[in-house]
Amino acid sequence: MGMLLLLWACTGAPDPGTVDRTPGGGGDGPGPADDSGADDSGATGECGVYGFEEAVAWALPPMPGSGPWRRSSDLLCGDPSEYLYMLEDMNGDAVLDFVAVRDCADADGTGDDHWTVFYGTGAGWEAEAQTWALPEPQQPYGWAKRRSDDCENSSRTRYRLLDVTGDGWTDLVVFDDCQETTQIGQGIWRVHAGGAGGFDVAGATWTATPNTAMGRFARAESTECREDATPRFILFEVDGDGFPDLLLTGDCGAHPGLGTDYWQVVPGTGSGFDFAGTRTLVLPSLGAEMPIAQGYVCSSGSDPVYRFRDIDGDGARELIVSGWCDGRAEPGTTRWDIYPQEASGFGALVELQMPDVGLERAWVRNPETRCGGSFPGAQSLWDVDEDGDLDFVLRELCDGTPVEGLGQDHYRVWLRGADGALSGEKRFALSPDPEGTLWVQMQDDHCGHVGDQIMGINLLDAGRMPETVMTYACEADGPVGWTEWRVGVGGCIDDAR
Repeated sequence: MGMLLLLWACTGAPDPGTVDRTPGGGGDGPGPADDSGADDSGATGECGVYGFEEAVAWALPPMPGSGPWRRSSDLLCGDPSEYLYMLEDMNGDAVLDFVAVRDCADADGTGDDHWTVFYGTGAGWEAEAQTWALPEPQQPYGWAKRRSDDCENSSRTRYRLLDVTGDGWTDLVVFDDCQETTQIGQGIWRVHAGGAGGFDVAGATWTATPNTAMGRFARAESTECREDATPRFILFEVDGDGFPDLLLTGDCGAHPGLGTDYWQVVPGTGSGFDFAGTRTLVLPSLGAEMPIAQGYVCSSGSDPVYRFRDIDGDGARELIVSGWCDGRAEPGTTRWDIYPQEASGFGALVELQMPDVGLERAWVRNPETRCGGSFPGAQSLWDVDEDGDLDFVLRELCDGTPVEGLGQDHYRVWLRGADGALSGEKRFALSPDPEGTLWVQMQDDHCGHVGDQIMGINLLDAGRMPETVMTYACEADGPVGWTEWRVGVGGCIDDAR
């Protein structure tokens, strides 16, 4: 434990991993828990009550369409007057931008040859639109999403938005054009680098197959064995140098030991992959397979529950074993098992203390966004006190243990200090939720009846704490969802809810 505490103290805030940062977009939970860099500049004074501040209006970008901006990511055309849009950090300033990706009336070319981008300010979006040029789609669906992972009738391109060049601008990476007449998806990718004028429409070719015997690399991540012999791999930053790497975690039996004894890392360089610099990460001897990088779904009782993520803030990921699918109490009740990354593998086990909430296996999943399956606790990792260190947030006990108001008017929070140790429990106040489900699930993304609101807990700015965002007042004519959203920032609050 001492080594991890020392690492924590020396390096500041953890950067736990790479997930979908779009509000309501899935992944590990709300964006601030899992996709933010270290920031030691926050407030460090004592606070009596944490919670969400009173919501204020954020003006929505002016667009020709008359339909409402109902959700934080709307990717289905319901009416010709609407635009499809998403929230994405396009310019690398850690603030989400408003991106119109499809004109549902097909009148202005949005989604065909350009996107319309309004840069975020941290308190809304700029009124002036930026036009981002797009590559020629060469297929009828255009570029109407941040990602596409499947080919359908050879007409949908597999692509994803992420910064692979390391300059902060979001790039458009085409993994597979779903055409048998090209090599895109067979052994090469096309990278359209992002910049002030949009994407480089010509693009650059990246070789993406370290070994032709390993099959196709036709997507950003593969977690299962497929008929096309696609290996198991993921594209994300492993070593903290700012460039995404190609992590090979399994090849479906073609190379004995890959996924059981070791992983392989092909370093990213910003202009491709350094295959000559491929290194081996020897896995800990746990008596279990680890064929994927993020093992948080139990397929058998012998599986560990684990993540490969940066927990100490040095940029390099650690292997975090937070539980086992066979129901054993530890890790997952009062500790996590951490294996620090080293040059050729993982170091000796270091135990990380977890809050004891009186429920066995409450912290098995790291973190768990909602109750379900065999995971007893719904939790998040937020920097509640804004000191640069992630704190543990318990939103609900999933075994039915009654805790008055938990997940309805408050969360339980354990602050973590600069040395990595827990420093005490705090209350995180919530606005009362009459139905008792919104704050547990962290979002309500549809209108069920008059009086409903579409809202949730999201990340909109560069902070490590989330906001509450109301995007639509159901059955109302405005202004929420039409000209503004209502945003309440999380942090220290004055009232004593």
